[in-house]
Amino acid sequence: SAQSAEIVKTLQAAGMSHGFALVIGDDSAKLSKDLARLTKLRVLNVLPDKEQAAQLRERLISGTSLYGSRIHVQHVRDIASQPFTQYFANAVIVASDMPDLSGKELYRMLRPYGGVMIFQGLQAERIQELIKQIDAPADEYVVKKDAQQTIVVREHLKGARNWNANQRGDRRVKWPLRPIWFGGPDASLLMNVGIGAHPPVASNGRFFVTGQDTLSAVDAYNGAVIWTRPIPAAT
Repeated sequence: SAQSAEIVKTLQAAGMSHGFALVIGDDSAKLSKDLARLTKLRVLNVLPDKEQAAQLRERLISGTSLYGSRIHVQHVRDIASQPFTQYFANAVIVASDMPDLSGKELYRMLRPYGGVMIFQGLQAERIQELIKQIDAPADEYVVKKDAQQTIVVREHLKGARNWNANQRGDRRVKWPLRPIWFGGPDASLLMNVGIGAHPPVASNGRFFVTGQDTLSAVDAYNGAVIWTRPIPAAT
């Protein structure tokens, strides 16, 4: 559809067409299937109705090969307090309006350094209401508007360390620590620590890791491998 094409175009322009998309209220899964077809995103489609979620799962399992690999349907009864980790979603897309939506909660799950929040089919007043609920410093995100859509782009986190930043260490890391993602590059993309592996280099929400003959860029907030390039073996 034209709306899906516009969303895909926005995500590609933002560099957010890899990783994970959190889609709220896509009860037909049309947008979810378009995202799976046209991007490299894994789509988590959240529905507040348990029976509707179960029926959609059955339709996707019987009618596509996407369920469980590229599309997941999750029943979340309380849309205002979702059970997902912070920062994980490269894209947060509101596919339909519902009274319990929370701009603060949507923003909590949005990836820093370029994550995009998109509002599909919502009235302008409702979009502004959700944006006003974002609980973050005004210089941490940017609101962009054009004739087709209004989007929120999350920018850098203050105190997060980049490889070339003029600060020592990361000022945001504090105890107690807990993982926010699982997975990442498999063993074939990593160099054996016993033969001189270097620690990853972090920059703008990505980290770069060397393998025996590869260089890979990995999303620092959800572990998705963005790209891998061959590099000549050292001689």
